[in-house]
Amino acid sequence: MGHYSVANSFKIDNTPALVLYRDFFYRDSEQRIPIHRFIALNSKEQDAEPAFFTAYPGKDAWEFNSIVHSPKGPWLARVTKQETGELAYIKTDNLAEPGEPSSQAAWLGAQEPQTIVEAQGPFKELLIQAGKILNPQQLFVIKRYRADRGSFFNWVISAIPSTYDRRLLNFGDIQLKDATAWTNSASSILLEEDGAFWYVLSSESETIGSGHLPLLPENYVYTDAALLALPESPATGAQGGEKLLLIASWEERNSWQVGSAGLYIHRLK
Repeated sequence: MGHYSVANSFKIDNTPALVLYRDFFYRDSEQRIPIHRFIALNSKEQDAEPAFFTAYPGKDAWEFNSIVHSPKGPWLARVTKQETGELAYIKTDNLAEPGEPSSQAAWLGAQEPQTIVEAQGPFKELLIQAGKILNPQQLFVIKRYRADRGSFFNWVISAIPSTYDRRLLNFGDIQLKDATAWTNSASSILLEEDGAFWYVLSSESETIGSGHLPLLPENYVYTDAALLALPESPATGAQGGEKLLLIASWEERNSWQVGSAGLYIHRLK
């Protein structure tokens, strides 16, 4: 069957999902287009693929290699003919509906990072707080997961946050620092790859907490974060209470290769 690569991960109807494609670097000449481009990660049998992945012109000759969710709403995908290298772009407002032609400019625009001007509520305060540890030659590049949208969105923040932060990405002397964020309707957390984090536990709160996960060995980084609320165990004597956990993923990196990987769980309250 050959090996397939994961183009993107996201949620649809509250179910985690993946898009598979043939990576040109790994593909052998006999490898076929994936039978299922869309894979739902649930315990059921394979779900029917949403129309966006099946009902576009010439679908048998084209395959997805990237799908992005625009902050403004639409889904956009880049499709390719591996044999000829041709590229095309399609979009839809709803993955359950067929796609229609789009453009490279729209696809690239959907991935353009947002800045402090677009931020709202507690997440905006987290960005400002995180920016305080930067020097003028540094820039946080943040991958933010929004639970209400089931998708990741790109953000950038500098020591002096402004709309100009996007342009700083093009400066060769700027040091980029990776971070990840997770937000839902009530809570937000931002985690730097070295383990520093900031969080807000209520949409009404102005109190920002902070901390630092254990330092990792060289070439290891924290890559993602999420908050999980669980009922307090009766054994602790805190009946009716709730504990809040920070779940952080980490991995060993060597260029494009990934070595060891795992999760670290830290109790916030």
